[in-house]
Amino acid sequence: MSDYVYEKPPLVEVILEIHWALKPLGSAPNAAIDPYYDLFRESFLEAVSVELPVVEQLVPSEIPVEFVSDQPHLRLRPKKSGWPLIQIGPGVMTVNIVPPYAGWAEFRSFVSWALDALLSAYPMAEKTFKPKRGHLRYIDVFDARFGFDSFKPFVETHFGAVQPVRQQVVDEISAEPERITFSVDSNFSVKSPANATFRFRIAPGIRDGQEAVVMEFHCDGEMSNGFLPKEELESWFDEAHATLNIAFDKTVSDALKARFGKAKEIS
Repeated sequence: MSDYVYEKPPLVEVILEIHWALKPLGSAPNAAIDPYYDLFRESFLEAVSVELPVVEQLVPSEIPVEFVSDQPHLRLRPKKSGWPLIQIGPGVMTVNIVPPYAGWAEFRSFVSWALDALLSAYPMAEKTFKPKRGHLRYIDVFDARFGFDSFKPFVETHFGAVQPVRQQVVDEISAEPERITFSVDSNFSVKSPANATFRFRIAPGIRDGQEAVVMEFHCDGEMSNGFLPKEELESWFDEAHATLNIAFDKTVSDALKARFGKAKEIS
């Protein structure tokens, strides 16, 4: 399926994550360490310092690192409040971007650079770096600019989501049936990437002080738990993107897509 970018997309953020194996600590339940994190952190910061000079500390230094593994500790930006950005922590790297978003190809180029930095900075990567999970997530928000007025008719019409409460219950006890909201959270395995799952979420939200609908598409999958070269890591995320691209296209109604403006194909 070809990649494309709309003139006025509902996209608010794309989040890519790669998680790698940690070493459990028998002395403390639910605690684990990345034995190479300190060396990796210093090498990584040096490798990206020119492009991402702004460093934000996300986890207070007084918190023992073994209790906050597998979550970002540092956020690296090109400038204050700049995007795209990278976050790193023991066992995890995330790459995040917000609009203006010129499509997967541009974001993938930044991801490729980030993966190069990760693999070159991680000590003895071919022996020690063991990716175990990939994650790709798209977050879209629909407000009045996309014709949103009332939650239930909007998500039923444009996303095929149906309220989980029987209508006779609503008719009998609801004081404001026109203001019903609900959440959708659906999961199932996918054909591609292998050993991956798709997650679809819809929930009421707020944007710029106004009611809106938040929609998320996730792809999560297990990796080999052994070293993978950059090309195989990129391939996993390419497949995840293709799956989420199809899911978005088949979920959103044509009438709603018409509000996004023209779709420009990206080569």
